[in-house]
Amino acid sequence: MLLQETVEKYRLTARSYDKIIRLARTVADLEGEERIGENHLAEALQYRLYEESLFC
Repeated sequence: MLLQETVEKYRLTARSYDKIIRLARTVADLEGEERIGENHLAEALQYRLYEESLFC
């Protein structure tokens, strides 16, 4: 739900969506979690939106 709302709000591309999922997977791995949780997605979104704000 969080990811879908953010994709729609910021009109993110499919490539950005994929990068967010991969980054969330990395965050979950670093925390030793098998599954991606809302907190992992939220952290990944923060990183990606910050990164995009720097280059736009």
